[in-house]
Amino acid sequence: MTTSKFMKASDKPMFMLESFNYSSPQFLTEGIIRTYNPEFVIKRLQGKIKDDFGINMFEVNSNNNVEYDDSYIFINYPNSKLSDKFCGSVYSKLELGIYRIGMCIYVDEPNLDESSKLEEFKDSIDKVCQWAGMFISIAKSRPCRESRNARIFTIVVEPMFSDKDFELNKCPGIKTLYHLTKSSRVGKILTGGLNPKSSNAKFKYPDRIYLGLDPYELEHDLLPKFRELDGTSCRDDYSILKIDISKIPSKNKFKVDPNYPDGLFTSDNIPPFAIGVFKDVIT
Repeated sequence: MTTSKFMKASDKPMFMLESFNYSSPQFLTEGIIRTYNPEFVIKRLQGKIKDDFGINMFEVNSNNNVEYDDSYIFINYPNSKLSDKFCGSVYSKLELGIYRIGMCIYVDEPNLDESSKLEEFKDSIDKVCQWAGMFISIAKSRPCRESRNARIFTIVVEPMFSDKDFELNKCPGIKTLYHLTKSSRVGKILTGGLNPKSSNAKFKYPDRIYLGLDPYELEHDLLPKFRELDGTSCRDDYSILKIDISKIPSKNKFKVDPNYPDGLFTSDNIPPFAIGVFKDVIT
């Protein structure tokens, strides 16, 4: 292994994950009926990458050091207002599925076809995801500053399912949820409600309705990322809708989005009588 300056593994994975754009294009494969324990999934991912590519990924935690030419795998628990502020110790982040498994894979090959190699890694990891009830949420590569021929491939997988539903009645601090959508869709939503259908090809998550806790975050954090994905040729107006928790059917089930852990998603319809307009037009 090449001698280099060490850095804390806890610093490097956290920095890399926090720098990701959670609304970047996703690569989804449906799981079966459950998500397996993350420690078990990590072992399967390590074995798959070793079998397919001969690369040893070692598991790191907050006490490990890593070098630039290491390949490693780690679990990350993002901060979450839902678990930290509103629910206290009612749920653990693991139970709510608020975690991500990240892989940093170092490849140093002359004349490396970066795009093809990334697809090979994704295809291999996706086979584990299909079995484990996970899906690939981030897949990207970048040059390695220490070696001209080398590339770092970063792939993040997330749980398709969590052990527990997020029960809103156990979190009395949550009265209203918010939903960001294009203004052109508001009329249809107010008439027919919100339905879990993916309407944007840029997002390949399962069919879900995404809801945020904080309308300010939706406008000032999420909306700019939507604008970035829309491109300069599209300047659609957006609106923020509010959803009254007390009017949502009790049978509706909610999960926490590990890539946006201050919000929830549901695969159930939200009726129009529970929905109102919080902010009409954001240009």
